[in-house]
Amino acid sequence: QAGRSIPDLFATVGEAAFRVLERRLLQEVLDRQDSLVLATGGGALVGEDVDQVLAGTATLVVFLDVTMDTVCERVGSGQGRPMLAGKSDNWENLYRLRRPRYLAIADLAVDAEGSPGEVVMTIRENLGLEGSL
Repeated sequence: QAGRSIPDLFATVGEAAFRVLERRLLQEVLDRQDSLVLATGGGALVGEDVDQVLAGTATLVVFLDVTMDTVCERVGSGQGRPMLAGKSDNWENLYRLRRPRYLAIADLAVDAEGSPGEVVMTIRENLGLEGSL
């Protein structure tokens, strides 16, 4: 939407301006009438105003819960992630800061340590979607 990468936005306009854009886009997507799965960035659901964005929609938040070790393994070096770039100690800080918030706003928290197929099956079962595509 901005025509620039996330690292470029962080570098040129800063995190606060990026989060404003992120919230506006989140609101636009959630206002759509179609059904979809949206995978947000790590900080997208952390801000104070996110509760207001979610409140006016028929959105279900599913938190894919994994250990810190799994986060590090899956995300790798953090390249392209401004909140982690060059800050090796920031992984654990972000995890400890964000995880309680994710759990608090989640309609469903799922252990996502298993295979993608297992995680999808767990989500479908918990949301009563076993028979749907």
